[in-house]
Amino acid sequence: MTRTERIKNWVEIIAIVCAGIWAFYTFIYSEYIKATRFFEAAIEMKSYTAVSGELIPVQIRIELSNPSSRRLFIEAAYFEVHGDIIEADPESRFSPETYERVLNDNAYTANGYKLSDSELVGGGAFLTDAWADPRESLIVNRVVYVPKARFSHLECNIYILSVIDPDLIDVRKTVDKKFSVAWEVRKGGSGDNAWLSKADKTGYKLLDSHATLKRANTFLVLTDIAPNE
Repeated sequence: MTRTERIKNWVEIIAIVCAGIWAFYTFIYSEYIKATRFFEAAIEMKSYTAVSGELIPVQIRIELSNPSSRRLFIEAAYFEVHGDIIEADPESRFSPETYERVLNDNAYTANGYKLSDSELVGGGAFLTDAWADPRESLIVNRVVYVPKARFSHLECNIYILSVIDPDLIDVRKTVDKKFSVAWEVRKGGSGDNAWLSKADKTGYKLLDSHATLKRANTFLVLTDIAPNE
């Protein structure tokens, strides 16, 4: 075999390998592995004039968009609205010690005020067992009522568990006495498999390989008289 023939053979081998890599990226990696499995989420909250002078209606508008090239299924989705009470605290000052403490306690603080209490004021499931085609958006509106002048602001959190195949996993949710929601998942159609909590390492692995958990949130500062738009 001449030197030219050897070079030609190597060029052909490299071309075949490159074509295989391109095909894998285009048809396997891009479509299945890299493919977006989560919805883009946008949340808006708007308050209105108090009803009968006591309750403030708060509209929650949730928009989910599918940015991928595949149909995405919503295996489960829910929202929570918490009311936070902020109080003046002249003793509250930033320092490395206090900042480390609030970080470890999953709390927050700032100069001159503190979070004194937080309550769950509304929540529930939405768009369960729904789906969105590529570039399609889904819009949901919910209303919660909060006592006037009770909370400083509201925080709305949404959680969406999306999959590219609704038969990949089974999902159920449990709620403890503090209204904390826990996800439990297992491979779909495998009744003998034990339920795995999302907090478990194996649960996270199952979620990562079969589904995507998306979280988003927003805040609404409340005033004594909210505008009626």
